[in-house]
Amino acid sequence: MLDFVKSSAVCPRKATVHPEDSLEQALHLLEHKNFSFLPVVLPPRDKVVLGILKIEDALTAYNQQLLKEKMFGLSKPESKAPGSKPA
Repeated sequence: MLDFVKSSAVCPRKATVHPEDSLEQALHLLEHKNFSFLPVVLPPRDKVVLGILKIEDALTAYNQQLLKEKMFGLSKPESKAPGSKPA
């Protein structure tokens, strides 16, 4: 049976991520708030915890992406400022 847990019970310091958040956003929050994990919650009210993102898992995913980019020459597109013209 699936039990629902309030995110405040898991992480009382109000640091959570949503499923659509990027890995970069999650890593930034983990690093700057000095957390070892973040609850992944369902918006809009952030009441339902879908899972836990551990820093070890986030760093593993980040390192795997870096390796893929290096091996296959893949890179993410450069961010453009809104309204900027292509080069």
